[in-house]
Amino acid sequence: MDNNTHRTGTILGMPYEFRRPTAERAKSRLWNPGGALFPPKVWGVGWSLNFAHPGAWVFIAILSVLIAVF
Repeated sequence: MDNNTHRTGTILGMPYEFRRPTAERAKSRLWNPGGALFPPKVWGVGWSLNFAHPGAWVFIAILSVLIAVF
């Protein structure tokens, strides 16, 4: 049986990743200029933020302003 069976996939449209995290996977998801703004997490359920994507800094700036105002 494959060792990665049921360790990665989606449930109700939300990605999950329960394989042991690697530096390569973390870099490809958290710092990938050509990647998605919200890639799947390196480990766990849901999405992360790709800090190399230009939209990430816009997202962080807007979130920071909203937190400061409210």
